[in-house]
Amino acid sequence: MLARRYAFAPPALAANPAEADVSSGAKLVQLFGCKDCHGASLRGQLLYDIPMVARLSAPNLTLVAKTYSDQQIAEMVRSGVRADGTELVGMPSQALLIRQYVGNSQTWKDIVSG
Repeated sequence: MLARRYAFAPPALAANPAEADVSSGAKLVQLFGCKDCHGASLRGQLLYDIPMVARLSAPNLTLVAKTYSDQQIAEMVRSGVRADGTELVGMPSQALLIRQYVGNSQTWKDIVSG
């Protein structure tokens, strides 16, 4: 299941700090629970550690931001699929499944910039 690949065509997005509302993005990061899994500073944290069963860590988003484009990050968060088509465990979070609210590009520009 984790090795499954998904094909998708993401919409264009480029976060521009001059256009994005960083304070709104920070509020959305809080609202959508990003810090619950990725830690208060978004630098990642251990989520589960059950010996002989599972160990799951949320990644450091400050490093992810340096590795992927804004569009790739937005698509990974929205769909739970990396740019190479592989699945992200735990994404999208339940809070992000409220697509009616987070569907517009400006909201994603704010989140990525926040």
